[in-house]
Amino acid sequence: MIIVLVALQVQEMFKDKMKKRAEAAEKAKEDARRAAEFKAAEAKVLAQRPFLPHPSDRDPVTTDDVHLHTEERVTRRRVFEMTIKQKEAELQSLKLRV
Repeated sequence: MIIVLVALQVQEMFKDKMKKRAEAAEKAKEDARRAAEFKAAEAKVLAQRPFLPHPSDRDPVTTDDVHLHTEERVTRRRVFEMTIKQKEAELQSLKLRV
């Protein structure tokens, strides 16, 4: 009989413990849900004056003339191609002579 009473007490304690764990898990779940809710702050910018740009005190930026290497290379390449054509023409004329 004592064993049965002890077993019943153990079962009751186990049920109470499981109930407390379930309640704690439910509370944690609810707290996490509340923490995840979006709460927008008041839009303070709507009450402020609008932004108005003011003229700059500095002089406007001026750009320097850019001298690219490619421009220089194009002229050198044209000269090179002309010399190649001249050499080819000389070779053609030599071949025709022979």
